[in-house]
Amino acid sequence: MARKRFNSVKEAAEHIITYDLVQETRDYLVHLDSKEIIKLHFTLGLYVRNNYEVSLEEEDSFFPIHRDDVSFMVLEEIHRKLNESV
Repeated sequence: MARKRFNSVKEAAEHIITYDLVQETRDYLVHLDSKEIIKLHFTLGLYVRNNYEVSLEEEDSFFPIHRDDVSFMVLEEIHRKLNESV
């Protein structure tokens, strides 16, 4: 199965929030401190890395970065968006 492609971290985060997160996960993420997002590396982070390809916009990064870093950026954006809507 081919990985779904996104043109930005924001686009990937919006898709994942809309189509991939069950309410229980959303609730967990909303109450998670931003410093604890790293705890999701081997769960939601791995899911993002394995299922999606995210292109970075120029303002996202000056240097090429690893897919793990991109998935972490997506997790941070998901966390920010969920907390913004609370």
